[in-house]
Amino acid sequence: MKVIVILMFVNCVNPQITFNKWKQALSGIVNTYSLFLDQQVFDMNCAFINAFNSKFGQSFQLGLNEFSSLTFSQFQTKYLGIMVPSQSNRISQIVYSNSGLFARFIEPIDIIPVSKTIPASIDYRNSSLAVQNQKNCGSCWAFTALSILGGWPINALNWILKSGGNAAPAMANYQYYGFKTKCRTNLAKIPVNIKAVVQNYTAGNENMMKEIVANVGPVAAVISVTSVFQLYKSGIFYDTTCNSNCGYVNHAVVIVGYGRNATTNLDYWIVKNTWGTTWGQLGYIYMSRNRGNNCNIACYAIHLGLVVPKTADRISSTTYSETMHSPLMSIMPTTDSSSTTVADSVDYSNYTLAVKHQLNCGSCWAFSVLDTLESRLKRLNNSYNTKLSPQYLVDCDTRDYACGGGWPINALNWIVQGGGNAVPAWTDYQYYGFKLRCRVTPKIHMGIVATVQNFTGGNENMMKELVSNYGPLTSVISVTSYFQLYKSGIFYDTTCNSNCATVNHAIVIVGYGRNVTTNMDYWIVKNSWVTNSFLN
Repeated sequence: MKVIVILMFVNCVNPQITFNKWKQALSGIVNTYSLFLDQQVFDMNCAFINAFNSKFGQSFQLGLNEFSSLTFSQFQTKYLGIMVPSQSNRISQIVYSNSGLFARFIEPIDIIPVSKTIPASIDYRNSSLAVQNQKNCGSCWAFTALSILGGWPINALNWILKSGGNAAPAMANYQYYGFKTKCRTNLAKIPVNIKAVVQNYTAGNENMMKEIVANVGPVAAVISVTSVFQLYKSGIFYDTTCNSNCGYVNHAVVIVGYGRNATTNLDYWIVKNTWGTTWGQLGYIYMSRNRGNNCNIACYAIHLGLVVPKTADRISSTTYSETMHSPLMSIMPTTDSSSTTVADSVDYSNYTLAVKHQLNCGSCWAFSVLDTLESRLKRLNNSYNTKLSPQYLVDCDTRDYACGGGWPINALNWIVQGGGNAVPAWTDYQYYGFKLRCRVTPKIHMGIVATVQNFTGGNENMMKELVSNYGPLTSVISVTSYFQLYKSGIFYDTTCNSNCATVNHAIVIVGYGRNVTTNMDYWIVKNSWVTNSFLN
């Protein structure tokens, strides 16, 4: 707590004094040896933060964090790890089933019934485990796969189910290092019980995403991250420079809720990241909702189970199902917002565990997926409090690229198909932020019945529907230097991509809402860049 208090008063007034205080304060949180302690870059970021925060009418604030001495290029290389699938995968699909067959529809299997009345706000953060740190490894896909339960998160989930015995070791048994090591297979695993891995291509439809989150709980999502995202501190994030056309994503996160700020009237997603607790709001970020699919927050929703007949106008894909029997037609009962009551705000923070830190590793895809999985398990059993191991996905997931990146739905599918539908606890399989040898360890059975990736196509109403109905979602976004330095407020970046064409980071949407003061809508987003933010 003392370290956090010190960080609150570190600002960019005097660069030399600030740089020294920043190093001193940060040394109590992370290993500064692993950081690029470049004062010239730090001073440049300080100037950028001051200039941005001095502008009138910003919905969010930038601030100092662990990444303040990194250029966005350095930051992107180390912390953004999404490997975007081909255009042919930009569909909603069931990627895997235990039977190996496809289905026209799949009945919901002991998950969460679809609600015709979608709550105005949801926050699964209290049903999610602590925010984790992917370290200096692009493993966000693995963390998101395990958070929901994540390359690409759906690949990780499918691997867990098919190749991992539908089980995963606890982080305590398979520690996370932040780099790839030899896969260890002789460790006890916790059964995950994945029945189906579903990837909804929601194509930017935030209402659909809201519906999924409300009904399913936390979901893995892939987003576009810019330099603004890198420096995010507080508020409702909105970046005009990030991609919003679902064409570029570079990071995986977990959506754990949504809502509306009563002050600003801004809708938001609650997103859980994997950069530890010094980033953003103790590892979370409020991302703008219903503002044009900002940073591709509503392009992909990757989750487990709840596969039902399709409505005529939805093209969603379930990437894994345990009980498929006929040609696949759909995965979820999403309906047009005109016929479905979607909650104005939702916040699933009560169903999310603590924010984690992916460290110097592009493993956001892993963090966002695992955060979503944790939230699902906590929604089913509120006493659940076991962090899952993203290091397991970094080391063992053969569909993604460890710290080099991944895709949340790939990670989810790997968990189901390659990981035995189980994931080890963090205490069994520690996270180090680099790839090590895959190890066998005890795993927790996930019980995934379906992994779904919704391409919402930038439709934030569709994304809102998904979050409202399904709970926290993994999402991929476009992150800029503004995001890198975010401090507080409702983030909005005019420089980030908003056409769903470019994404570079995976996070978790844990809710949405509206600020009543500013009348700005926002998404509540959980990141994976440490929790001891300079805001608090």
